[in-house]
Amino acid sequence: LPRVALQSMAASHPYYRLSLAVVLGPGAGDRTVRSLDDLRGLRVGAPVGTLADTLLRAWHGGALAADLMTLDSRASALDAVEAGQLDATLVELGSLDAYRAKHFGAKQSGAGHFGSVLRDSGWRHPIGFNVGFLALATRQDLLDRVDAALRAMQASGELQALADAAGVQWAAPEGPDIAPRLTPARLRGE
Repeated sequence: LPRVALQSMAASHPYYRLSLAVVLGPGAGDRTVRSLDDLRGLRVGAPVGTLADTLLRAWHGGALAADLMTLDSRASALDAVEAGQLDATLVELGSLDAYRAKHFGAKQSGAGHFGSVLRDSGWRHPIGFNVGFLALATRQDLLDRVDAALRAMQASGELQALADAAGVQWAAPEGPDIAPRLTPARLRGE
């Protein structure tokens, strides 16, 4: 395999926030979700070893432990909710959009019902990750042009319009551009 010498990289302004959403099934009834605490008493789960699984298990020192169900690492939590094996799950927003499009052909953005039984609660986990572009640090001129374009697209609403046209949900980046490292306290929701 050829090897490439690494060089210093620099990040652009972010254009999207990778967010985790709570999705509910019929077993959740008309429950409103304002935090993971609102999932107590429901059958909750995510594929083992994923960030969603870690966040559910760590929430407030294991507050959801009695309600957690373990899914195989290759399982689809959304399939499990739709099949009635789980009442709720935590999934990355892009995965939710892909599932919606694949299974229901739905091109809608935002929270709400889709398909026959799944419901996006509208609540997003506070841990998320901004997404942008990387370039060689020596190409600051390129990053400056990318940053200007991304800021203009966000300010004009073009990024939201592009997501709407594609039938996916867009989440605006949040500060700081590069998130602080994940600590056990952040994973626990403290």
